[in-house]
Amino acid sequence: MNRLVVAAALALLVAACGDTTTTTAATVDSTTPTAPGTTGEGDHTHDGDEMTMEWDAAFAPPDINVEVTGDAAAGWIVSAGELPGFEFSSLDRIEHVPGEGHTHVFIDGSLYTMAYDTDVLVPELAPGEHEVKVVLSRNDHLDYALDGEEIAGTTVFMVEGTVDAADVTALASFEAGAVTTEADRVKASIGDTVEIIVTSDVSEEVHLHGYDIVADLEPGVAKTLRFTADIPGIFEVEMENSGTLIFELEVS
Repeated sequence: MNRLVVAAALALLVAACGDTTTTTAATVDSTTPTAPGTTGEGDHTHDGDEMTMEWDAAFAPPDINVEVTGDAAAGWIVSAGELPGFEFSSLDRIEHVPGEGHTHVFIDGSLYTMAYDTDVLVPELAPGEHEVKVVLSRNDHLDYALDGEEIAGTTVFMVEGTVDAADVTALASFEAGAVTTEADRVKASIGDTVEIIVTSDVSEEVHLHGYDIVADLEPGVAKTLRFTADIPGIFEVEMENSGTLIFELEVS
């Protein structure tokens, strides 16, 4: 099995990278692939802040079946599985070729790296539950889409160990189009571990701007955005689909 670690600097071509910390053993819980199909040419949509372009190859796009294997000693391998019909290119290729490109690998809503192989080595992850998403991307770094939805696979897995309490925890709910929070502005210091816990009565996407952390929300299911506050400034936490401001995060 090939292993690939792409330096975080490469991700500047597409988005900010996520942070990683210390880990222990992991077990895979579930995988949700996207369905294959064919689409027309030239159509494009926005998925949050990401531009997507419809799959334009003459054949159906592949399923993406994400699996995570490994342990704390060797690190974790994120595998996109077999991708029949999709051809990996190289970093220096920037012109679009139908059915060709690379993948964008997200961990807990943040871009971890872009990969030019099916497998990516993640050396460290913090204890707790993690969501990994792998998205097919074109040579020009626009994500492939099928009927307006990005072509991606997602899995959730658990890293064993004790999770330290967050320095700052912010709760918010979105019901009947209205936001309920403890404060309109949440304050944190540089270096703090921050948890933003959001519930919604509709399917939505919560987005922490500036840090570019996103999470899909399901009705009635709490979703946690956990990260290290290492960028100073004031950042909006927003329901991306409706454009509703949840609160502002101030980091100083």
